[in-house]
Amino acid sequence: MSPSLDLLAAGHSHMDRAHELILVGAALGVLSIVAGLLSRRLGAPVLLVFLGLGMLAGEDGPGGILYTDFASAYLIGSVALAVILFEGGLKTHLSMLRLALWPALALAVIGVGISAAIIAGAVMLVVGIPFVTALLFGAAVAPTDAAAVGTLLNRARLALPARITALLEVESGLNDPMSIFLTIFVLRAVTDPAWVGWSNAALLFIREMIGGGAIGLGGGWLLALMLRRLVIEPSTAMVLALTFGLTLFGGAQLLGTSGFLAIYLAGVITGATTHRAQGEVAHFLEGCGVTSRPSIRNSTIWCRSSRLALPSRVC
Repeated sequence: MSPSLDLLAAGHSHMDRAHELILVGAALGVLSIVAGLLSRRLGAPVLLVFLGLGMLAGEDGPGGILYTDFASAYLIGSVALAVILFEGGLKTHLSMLRLALWPALALAVIGVGISAAIIAGAVMLVVGIPFVTALLFGAAVAPTDAAAVGTLLNRARLALPARITALLEVESGLNDPMSIFLTIFVLRAVTDPAWVGWSNAALLFIREMIGGGAIGLGGGWLLALMLRRLVIEPSTAMVLALTFGLTLFGGAQLLGTSGFLAIYLAGVITGATTHRAQGEVAHFLEGCGVTSRPSIRNSTIWCRSSRLALPSRVC
């Protein structure tokens, strides 16, 4: 076969692969929406239904979809979580922060650390691996899901005190940055034990949280100013909010700070600002929000693609 025919065949193969991904991804999206509507009628938790669909479609289920590409998983998972946090920030009113900021911070920082340590202890006893390595698993599953908390609170319509509701919503938005900081710290501890120390941990925490917070507050103020001053259609304002938020996230991550904290705080500032397309932007981002939690799947794929000698039961 000539080189030109080989090149043409390779091109067709890549195109067919792309079409398969589009078909499977779109079909799973439609199936998830239909299953979510059915779960409401049956009273089943929608997140549990989504999790079940993922397990059925995965490599161990009848779907048999083998997906071990860390790069694309990290990209999709990071964007999904960033959008979830941005949308959660838009719905976090300043009155909630005034009611529950400090308790939420304590739960997001100290609570996630304690939860991760308890989970790591259980993994260490069951699997028989060092505590530091088990802490990687604990850091991945310790935080609550911001989308799940918001969805359950809205649908349950429980007569909870305002302070409790505010505490749950604010803490669910703040604990993801803490979990990611803890994951980064544990990775450094596993790969470079000599680096571990209180001073390095404090510097990493300050860089992640203070830097991410400053970028989020400044970027949120700028986005709010643009939405308030620019004369644009609501459809354009939706795209502006989403792309600007992801710009803040990507920039903060490249600077070595917490992009997840940055985009959440940007959402808080933007949501507190009155502008012409406020309702449309909020509804658009609510529709873009994903109810699945990407961090656990990302951790699994990273675990399998890394060179750390972790037992298969952990991955």
